Amino acid sequence: MNRQSLWWAVYTSGEGWSKPEPFADHLSARGAALAEVDGTVYCAHKGGGAPGFETPVMWTSFTPASVEPFVAPEWSPDAEVGVSSKLPPALVNDGGTLRLVHQVTVRDNGPHDELREVVLGVKGGAPAWSAPSGALKYRGSWPAAAAFDGKAHVVCCEGADEMIVHLVRGVDGKWAEAVDANGTVVKAPDVGETVGPSSLGVHEGKLHLLRSAWLTEETPEGREDEHRLWHAVFDGTAWSEGTLLPAVHASEYPPALASYDGRLHAVYSTPENVLRHTTWTAGDGWADGQEVEGRDSAELPALLVFRDGPAGKEHEALLLVNRGVRH
Repeated sequence: MNRQSLWWAVYTSGEGWSKPEPFADHLSARGAALAEVDGTVYCAHKGGGAPGFETPVMWTSFTPASVEPFVAPEWSPDAEVGVSSKLPPALVNDGGTLRLVHQVTVRDNGPHDELREVVLGVKGGAPAWSAPSGALKYRGSWPAAAAFDGKAHVVCCEGADEMIVHLVRGVDGKWAEAVDANGTVVKAPDVGETVGPSSLGVHEGKLHLLRSAWLTEETPEGREDEHRLWHAVFDGTAWSEGTLLPAVHASEYPPALASYDGRLHAVYSTPENVLRHTTWTAGDGWADGQEVEGRDSAELPALLVFRDGPAGKEHEALLLVNRGVRH
């Protein structure tokens, strides 16, 4: 199997993880993004190719089974969104509108990275992506998106020092930096030296951010670098100071996040290129977690809660999508 293949698995609290299964003919140069709108699950990813170059963004979808729960998803064939991206795209269900944020290199006034947005609609009776009025255009990189407090939120990196910026799409349809009740720009969490990407998830009425922190320590043997995961929480007014996860949680990339069965779930790629699954609660903090058996990846995974099964007997579960390890 091509190592650029996308893989999927399902998790339930009672059964654990299902056997990992490959997508047929779905290749990705980087990680994937997931979102659900009106009962249909959508997956967006970069097309196959080199990870560091702009390639077309692809998308596929499936509607969960209505008869037999947890049957293999029948994903639609990959189709081009019509835009390209250097990095994994972000997807968010914004009140029933599926928004995709991607990163391009703009050559005007010197080359720089810019985030842009398209939404899924219908044209000629078929699904079609297009840039909406007031579409996001922001000088930044590494987008992560989530729907929180009735609005679409995006966290990204800005500038050479990769400071975190928190953007919100207002009721007027315009994107701007998040502000508090007094109209003051919210101070974004600061973790110091970082790798780049962040991830967002919503749990128990708060927005959670995880990021990879780059820690450097001078030892008698010389300088040692370590990637540790770092967690901050936004309550709608301000971000918490943020805390490092226990030392067992090390990764160059932040986890995929989803709220399921009373816990915030996170899945991430370890330095050994295996996927690790952990959970968080306000009372107990982060659990040590465990490796997801049979799963290898050196990229950002995607995680989504979805409902499956016949009417009246639906099951809620976590869907995990990840790319294989690099060549």
